[in-house]
Formats: sequence, C-alpha cells, structure tokens
Amino acid sequence: MIKGKSKICTHYSHCFCTIDIIKEEDMFTLGVEPVFSDSKSLEVVDKVIKYAREHIKIGKIFCDKEFFTTEILYTFIKNGVDFVVAVPKDEE
Repeated sequence: MIKGKSKICTHYSHCFCTIDIIKEEDMFTLGVEPVFSDSKSLEVVDKVIKYAREHIKIGKIFCDKEFFTTEILYTFIKNGVDFVVAVPKDEE
C-alpha cells in the first residue's frame, strides 16, 4: 500500500510495476512486481527487466511519465534496452 492523493475517501492504493508483451494487436502481462512505500523504483525496474530477459527478448520498453528519472533512464541504458518514456508536462 502506498499513500497518495486523496480520491473520494481513499488515501492509500496498491501500486504495481508490470511488464507486458505487446505484439501487433495482442497484449499480455508477463510479470507483476508489487511496489511498496519503501520500494526503490530503480530496483523494481531492474528486477522486471531481469525477469523479462529470462523469458523473452526485449525489443523496446515503453514507460509512463513516472519513470522519467535519471536513475531509471540510466538503468535502461546499462541494461542495453531501447526505451520510450513519456515526459512529464512542465507545470509553469
């Protein structure tokens, strides 16, 4: 459970990092890693990449804007994977 923004009487939520395979029109989940309040994003990402490599050849990784950090981008480079990460909107 992770504390987040309050939404209609909720303060906590479950958070997961998933690795999905997308091929043409099909998609299925290869793995799910729970994320806790004390989890380090870098370790979670590294773990799912290593897990995926045990089962498939990674073509390209696509990520939401929450993964747009120097450490995570470096992890992708270190692991030699191609990646596309959404960039957070500038809140000026």
